Amino acid sequence: MMEMGNGNRADEGIAELDPMEAFAWVLGGAALLDVREPEEARELSIPGGWRIGERELRERWEEIPRDRPVVVYCRRGNRSYDACCFLESKGFSGLANLEGGIGAWGEAGLPLTGRSAPAEQPEPEVSEWIGIALAEAAGAA
Repeated sequence: MMEMGNGNRADEGIAELDPMEAFAWVLGGAALLDVREPEEARELSIPGGWRIGERELRERWEEIPRDRPVVVYCRRGNRSYDACCFLESKGFSGLANLEGGIGAWGEAGLPLTGRSAPAEQPEPEVSEWIGIALAEAAGAA
């Protein structure tokens, strides 16, 4: 399991990751969870992972893998932090919140999909790395 960064919020076992740290976690096999609502995800998403909206999370949390770290994201990082707190209350460990959400991910030049995705994307191998890491992690589950 990956080590959590030094950016933990006080009294919580939840890592606060900048986009490059989150990307490294995903490449290392962490699951990626989008807690935004469907209409937001259609506009812009990070390739791969699960999407369980914040409103659905209380009913669907058992679908999230427990065998590896989970990087949670939303638009700005607030809903995803709340989701991390909820998952922690359900006994999850290895949780990380993407600081700044999907906006920070895009600003870091990492790959995005959706109607609002920039026309200029990172080199194709970056998206391939995410896909391969997520596929390998899913195969190990």
